[in-house]
Amino acid sequence: MAETNDILEVAKMTISTSIKCNTVRGFIGWHSCDNICMDMHDVLDMCEDAFKRERYQESLEADTYVLVSGVKLASCADSSSGMLTDVIMRAFELIDLSTQTIAKLDAAMRKHALSLIIKEAKKKAFDGWDSWRYELLEKAVCVMRSWQQNWKSFWIYS
Repeated sequence: MAETNDILEVAKMTISTSIKCNTVRGFIGWHSCDNICMDMHDVLDMCEDAFKRERYQESLEADTYVLVSGVKLASCADSSSGMLTDVIMRAFELIDLSTQTIAKLDAAMRKHALSLIIKEAKKKAFDGWDSWRYELLEKAVCVMRSWQQNWKSFWIYS
């Protein structure tokens, strides 16, 4: 298992390698999509392990990476088996778990989490997938509820 500091890099490498290995002539069929989803589940297992070891920021960053990768995959792969939806829903669950925990922590962690979620939600991958974009932004609400600082200064900084 990877160190938690490297979890985002492992996630990126694992998912990109899996996509390359499972793409045939520019197409990702349902069986290949399922193979990629299994690798994504492995990454989410690492994220969950990092969360349990109280590495909330690293877990959140990798969870959102998996989510965005899954949304991109939904636009170009045959995901008819439903396994990709399972990956995306699990990523949302882990993001929710992380944001609920981070919301109780210091302001710097909350600010970082909020910035990350907003940055990810703005990505082009969510174009055409508005319900997933809004669901991700809902996770930011959890962090904002406990925000104790001046909102105006935060939004200017963002």
